[in-house]
Amino acid sequence: MQLTENRFEGGASPISDVAQAQTQLDTATAQETDIDVERTQYEHAIAGYDAAVASYRQTMDASVLLIKALGAAGTSRTCRA
Repeated sequence: MQLTENRFEGGASPISDVAQAQTQLDTATAQETDIDVERTQYEHAIAGYDAAVASYRQTMDASVLLIKALGAAGTSRTCRA
């Protein structure tokens, strides 16, 4: 933007170039805000999936321990009989 303004002030660019540069800057600024919002939404979604995976792993770990315990209990009952 500053370069375009300097060129205009030096007579090397028309005022329409300054207006176009300002429009491009405004558009880029608005897009940056939109991208920041999207990034935050994705980060929250990923955190939610991460929590769900962690919960699933804990459930599976507990299930494996229970199965092993039941298997060990069943084996010792079989051996006693």
